[in-house]
Amino acid sequence: MKMETVKARNNEAPSGVQKRILVCLDFATNSNQLLAYAAKLAQAEQAAVCLLHIVDCGTFKSDLQDSPAFHTETHIINRAKRYLRFLARRHFSRQTPIRIVVRSGKTTRETVKVATEICADLIILPPPPRSSLLAWLAGDPVRWIESHAPCSVIVFRPHSYGQCECSDMFKPIPAQSALT
Repeated sequence: MKMETVKARNNEAPSGVQKRILVCLDFATNSNQLLAYAAKLAQAEQAAVCLLHIVDCGTFKSDLQDSPAFHTETHIINRAKRYLRFLARRHFSRQTPIRIVVRSGKTTRETVKVATEICADLIILPPPPRSSLLAWLAGDPVRWIESHAPCSVIVFRPHSYGQCECSDMFKPIPAQSALT
C-alpha cells in the first residue's frame, strides 16, 4: 500500500494529551484497507479515532424526492452511522477510543470543520475518484482539504489504485508465465 503525504505541519500534541486521527470514509471498495492502516497507526500512536462519513444528498435531492427508492437524509445518515459502528468493531481494538460522525454537506468543508472541532492531529483521506470532467471542473478536493486543514493530511492509496510498488517490479517472472 502506498500513502501520499500531502502536507505536514508541526503541531505536536502537548504531552499528556491523546492524539486524534480523523479517518474519512466514502465506503468505497478500499475502505477496509484504509481502516486496517488507520487501526495500526492508532494502536502504534495510542491515538483516539474519529470515523467520518459525509452524506451529500443535496445534488439530486429535488429530482429523487418523488422516487419510491428515495430515502430521507435522516435515514441515510442513520444507516451510515450503523455501518461505521460495524466497521469500528471490525477493525479497531476495544482499547482504541472511537467516535462516529456522519454529516450532511460538502465533503471538503465538513471534513475541515470536523477536524477543527475534534482538534485532529492527522486526517486520513481515501483516494480521490479517478479523473473525470466533473472532478476537473469542481477542483481537487484533496488539495482543498490539505490547504485548509488544521493538521497533517495523508491520502491513502491501496495497491489496487493503479500503481505498483517497486518490490513487485523486481520479483522474478515465473517460468510458466503467459509471456512464454
